[in-house]
Amino acid sequence: MWAVGSSILEDGKVEPAQTCGVGECVDFDDLPPPDGKAHDRDRPSPRSNDDSCGSVDEGRRLLSGPIPVRILRAAQFHEFVAQLVEWGRQGDVSYVSKMRTQLVAARTIAQALADLATDREGASAPGSAGTPALEIAGPREENLVDMAKLLTVRRGDPVRIEGVSNPADPDSDLFETGALLPGRDAMLAGPTFEEWLDATP
Repeated sequence: MWAVGSSILEDGKVEPAQTCGVGECVDFDDLPPPDGKAHDRDRPSPRSNDDSCGSVDEGRRLLSGPIPVRILRAAQFHEFVAQLVEWGRQGDVSYVSKMRTQLVAARTIAQALADLATDREGASAPGSAGTPALEIAGPREENLVDMAKLLTVRRGDPVRIEGVSNPADPDSDLFETGALLPGRDAMLAGPTFEEWLDATP
């Protein structure tokens, strides 16, 4: 029996899932900004109250448990851009954080998860906490503000996009300097954001 990520954790423990017949696990996570180092994936995010810190710890608990685990970490979704435009909207302006990113389609991630779940060779051995997570991202680096502008033009939205930095946010420099970009061994898969827009009604 397969299970997905946090669904098998009970009070932070994996063992109860094993008694229910779970034989292997696939966990999904985003690419966290780990201590400001874009390609050091072994340490949690410096944002002590952020979900990414907890999710890294969750992955470690899964890997150190008795069930073989595969972990997939993904760049920001194409679908994420529209959400950011709405969250930043104030009247006729939307304020979008400056960010270097490598956007990837949710459908592409779903296919990669399905492939992991059916790959009989790729799971870590039980208790193998050092097994690296796999990463997936879009085919090229993008500028989030530029992608937000492209989205609103394509959709006929008259809102004006303004790229902003937040000096009060300790992660602002990380976003702008590429800490959310994938590592050199990441799987890169299309479509690009523009190709995705072309195919989206």
